[in-house]
Amino acid sequence: MHYHRLSEWNTEIPIDDSILGNEDRARLDAELDPTHKTFELYQYLKNYRHFAVKVIDRKIASFCFDNSNGTLSVETVPDFRNQGLSKKCLAKVTKAICDSKSYPKIHFPTDIENVAARKVAESAGFKKNGEGLWVRVSLKLEELRAVLPEVDIRLVT
Repeated sequence: MHYHRLSEWNTEIPIDDSILGNEDRARLDAELDPTHKTFELYQYLKNYRHFAVKVIDRKIASFCFDNSNGTLSVETVPDFRNQGLSKKCLAKVTKAICDSKSYPKIHFPTDIENVAARKVAESAGFKKNGEGLWVRVSLKLEELRAVLPEVDIRLVT
């Protein structure tokens, strides 16, 4: 599935102040455990203009970031799933993008069978935009279609 939304902020989706983003770097530097593997993830996320994390027990429990092209990625540590953290991180990054007017559309690709990700997208105001499995690949499009003829493969730009 592929979800998108226009870069207009829907004020019905509240922003949780406990979700930290790019503007909270000093606080994140102080709160995160530098010896835990999620600190390395934070160092990676700092390279992106728009990111959001939920910190629990000095570790990143959930995060979302913009791949610098209006396509968002979200992940939550298994122990913290089903608590709405993905939606909160997604909402924070979406609002930051809308406020900055960085892109005319924001994209959130999900695996067609990932029901949880689809629910997160829909709850954050994203609309379904097409069917099929959306992947980023280094193969030429023609080569990929030859290997997976039954899959609807489209180029994400």
